[in-house]
Amino acid sequence: MICGEKISITKNTNTGDVVMKDQAADYIVLSGTPWAARYTETVSATANVAFTVNHMLGTEDVVVMVKNAVTKEVVSVDITILDVNSIEVTSTEDLDLRITCI
Repeated sequence: MICGEKISITKNTNTGDVVMKDQAADYIVLSGTPWAARYTETVSATANVAFTVNHMLGTEDVVVMVKNAVTKEVVSVDITILDVNSIEVTSTEDLDLRITCI
């Protein structure tokens, strides 16, 4: 790659690899995510009804924190990893939840 040359950067959501490619089709693959990727959303949960969170981080190796969106207290929920881009969450209470995946 030449300094000042245009490059494209893409991420493979299945492997987490980041690919940098220049105009001459030379490329560099950075294995894994070279920075801290994060996904956050707020969901109104219904007690004992599972819902899916699509974090699109491209890995099953995620850490999930769930907080009460109003009180900011960490709450306990059931979490199931569905695939490299999704988890399933089940709460035992009706709550607004702030879900963060890293």
